[in-house]
Amino acid sequence: MASGHSGRAAGGELEEKIDLTPETDAKLEQSSQLAKAGSLNEALALLAALEKRCRVGNDTANLVRVCEASLQYCRDAGDSETLVTTLQTLATRRSQKTQAVRALVQMAIPWCLADQYTPLPVHTAEEKAVREKLVVALRDITDGKIFLEAERARLTRALAAIKEEEGDVAAAADVLQDVHVETYGSLSKKEKVEFILEQMRLTLGKKDYVRAAIVAGKVSRKHLAEENMEAYKVKFYTLMAEYHRHEK
Repeated sequence: MASGHSGRAAGGELEEKIDLTPETDAKLEQSSQLAKAGSLNEALALLAALEKRCRVGNDTANLVRVCEASLQYCRDAGDSETLVTTLQTLATRRSQKTQAVRALVQMAIPWCLADQYTPLPVHTAEEKAVREKLVVALRDITDGKIFLEAERARLTRALAAIKEEEGDVAAAADVLQDVHVETYGSLSKKEKVEFILEQMRLTLGKKDYVRAAIVAGKVSRKHLAEENMEAYKVKFYTLMAEYHRHEK
């Protein structure tokens, strides 16, 4: 088995990196056959031990492959309960690698969002529950992780949309207030303004005019005056007009 060294551990020592490609290839093939035969739990158990070896051995490339395969098996089996549990378990492992957490989140997002912010359409109460559970789980995983702040902002907007879809505008507004998007460096100017305008809209819908005024103060008038920002400018001043009507 080939091994090498890569990076430094916290104490300054070189981190040992083990190449587990041959073992990963073999076990992915074996687990794939188990999953196709309907033995999902056995397939996941086989990969669980390998996931730990890759993580402890700093074999990040194969760790990502193992994590993605585990999630895909759950998806292919249509087992949403196991999918969410597997996602949460893998993403919160002790000393889990950033690359693995990012890969898991980015892989699962299209399973609950139709685009950056829009929840996937659902047709039954069961599908609706599964969609919300996955959005909430992904949002929890991204909490506090700077490298996933853009994904957290988008998942938060999606969860707010789900709450509004259910007729609970107050809950939608509260969900959106959790995210201080103005501090997020990985979002574009447009995305930040769009997010804050949604915060304003829902806060006004909740009739919380004090909070609406605070949120409005986060919108940069300088940004609104820039090229290609006309639609946001119109929306902002429309919301401000609504705010002033209630303040009279």
